[in-house]
Amino acid sequence: MGLADRFKEQFNNRTNLLQQTNSELADENKNGILIDQLKSNALNKILKTPYWQEYPVCSKINMIEKYLNAKIKQKSVQISTSDKKEFIDGVLAAAG
Repeated sequence: MGLADRFKEQFNNRTNLLQQTNSELADENKNGILIDQLKSNALNKILKTPYWQEYPVCSKINMIEKYLNAKIKQKSVQISTSDKKEFIDGVLAAAG
């Protein structure tokens, strides 16, 4: 058994780990782009909603959450609860 044979398995494990990490980063990037698009679309929808400012905050949150859930279900994407909360907070802050 040579030196290369001893470290071959360790090298292969690290290579596989790097490939998995790159794949995960690509998925996160796709989700990030999707979330940005959804934020933009949600804000456009809000601008077209009459009397948006008069709705109570809880109603606004429910409407944004329903919009987000419908879109991620449509796109077959998984988003964490913290990302959903961040999305809702971001849309609310931008919408005023």
